[in-house]
Amino acid sequence: MRTFAQLILLLLLITNLYAGYNYVKITKTSKKSDFQKIEKILKPYKLKMKIQTIYNANFSKAYYIYTGPFSSQETAIFYQQQLKQYFKNPEIVSLLKEEYDSRVKNRVGIYAGVGLGYSIAPSTYNVESGNAEVLKPKNSGVAYTLEAGYIFDNALDLNLGIAVMQSKDMRFTNMYAGINYRFYNSSAFTPYCGLLGGAGTLDWLHEPITNVDSISSSRSTSPLIGTKFGVIYDGVKKVSILLSYEYLFMNQVTNIAVERTNLSSYKHQTLHSLLFSAQYHF
Repeated sequence: MRTFAQLILLLLLITNLYAGYNYVKITKTSKKSDFQKIEKILKPYKLKMKIQTIYNANFSKAYYIYTGPFSSQETAIFYQQQLKQYFKNPEIVSLLKEEYDSRVKNRVGIYAGVGLGYSIAPSTYNVESGNAEVLKPKNSGVAYTLEAGYIFDNALDLNLGIAVMQSKDMRFTNMYAGINYRFYNSSAFTPYCGLLGGAGTLDWLHEPITNVDSISSSRSTSPLIGTKFGVIYDGVKKVSILLSYEYLFMNQVTNIAVERTNLSSYKHQTLHSLLFSAQYHF
């Protein structure tokens, strides 16, 4: 019997730990000028106003107004009834306090991030003359990224970054500037998409063939442009977790010559990356 009572007590503690906090969602507005009016209504009840910024389908900004948290649903119901005389449809919602706090504020300001992933750079081999034996390179490998940027209040994100993809045969090093748009909503998960542009180098870690002539090149440089999209999890204080796909267009060309008679080249024109990243917000 004692063991059973201890088990019940443990279950109650766990339930209490993960129980949601009761809030009253008062209204939705698109005007900041309404904040002062709502605060004035809440003041006699000694209730605090909490604001959650969201973005509509047409990218216009709006605000959910909450009050709480309340220690019990009964208390929340009492204030819900009181507020019905001022607002059309106040409703009771239950959220973890930490979850609410992370969702209520869109990320704004400076951040720095690191990423890890996997990249593939398909290649084409072009022969101009001769038939020299050329190594078929491994065109996929681990990718690393470093990035810093600034998120504006309108959800635009400007950033600078460097990305490295390395296989056993070659290494791509890309430096870029990017612009992203974050589709903030009432969830901790934020879809986003963006464009980026910059320049990159391709370095072979060894020559593509054993006997090369001086006109061969083991390094290539190229401008690049690309797109990226993914989803951001903002449910951790000061940290965002991202899963993203990046697609780059470039024109990396490796010229190969043997005795000036066997001429050929490798071309890498796209780079596909799947990245898992973390950003810290200052």
